[in-house]
Amino acid sequence: MAIKYLNNVSLENNEIQNVKIQNLASDPVVSGQGQLIFNTSSTSLKYYDGTNWIALGSSSGTVTSVATGEGLTGGTISTSGTISLKNASAFTNNTILKWDNTGTQFVNSSMVDSGTNVTITGGLTVTGSITGNVSTATALATARDFSISGDMTAPTVSFDGTANVVLSSTLATVNSNVGSFGTASSVGTFTVNGKGLITAASSTTIAITASQITDFATAVDTEVATREFAANIGNGTLTSYVVTHNLSTRDVSVQCYNATTFETVYLSVERTTTNTITLATTVALATAAVRVVITKIG
Repeated sequence: MAIKYLNNVSLENNEIQNVKIQNLASDPVVSGQGQLIFNTSSTSLKYYDGTNWIALGSSSGTVTSVATGEGLTGGTISTSGTISLKNASAFTNNTILKWDNTGTQFVNSSMVDSGTNVTITGGLTVTGSITGNVSTATALATARDFSISGDMTAPTVSFDGTANVVLSSTLATVNSNVGSFGTASSVGTFTVNGKGLITAASSTTIAITASQITDFATAVDTEVATREFAANIGNGTLTSYVVTHNLSTRDVSVQCYNATTFETVYLSVERTTTNTITLATTVALATAAVRVVITKIG
């Protein structure tokens, strides 16, 4: 028979050696917390916390009481039982669940995950942004209209993404005077606006007077002067005369005439250089008796 101590025992900080905890095949009914036993059935060291026996010193053990919270069903379990999701019998295969705060349970959502694709039944409202690209799209939810207005117009075409948009455009008429402008005796006159459009067109006759050209007469005289040369020859002694014309070419026409009677006379002509000719006669010419006119050809 065990020795009974009816009061606390103080060992004054000394060890209890070779002690054995009480072995019991089941957890006893006790009234005070802190009691230790060794349950031989579960092979576990236990202490009593005032309500339940709690196993110590093991990574495994037996849950002695489980209370289900919101969304679960099965009630409080102290020995064994089943805990399930509340409303589980209403769940549909592959359907993503959502929380119903009113019923405090999970319910089916409108999203089904097949493992490859997620299908949403009904509308989708997104707060924030979505990145990436969809693999396919059938049409725009709201069609959009395309048209052109201004100097080029095109009728309105509705676009919803199911077909290409073709706009048949027409340029606005900004000039009713159409045709060809400018001839050998006239030039085309055009008015162009800031957009590069010709707004008016006509032909203007070319009429240029000498007074409209700066130094026209002087320019003509200079050109003529550089193409002709004239001089009188004869000194009463020589029968050969070298005339310097400075026209820079042998392509010249030479005419001689009597300076008194103005009749044409013929002398032997040699185009000596590009700037001189040599005139020869069989008799000596009187002083300034013959007028020589030299003209540049071409």
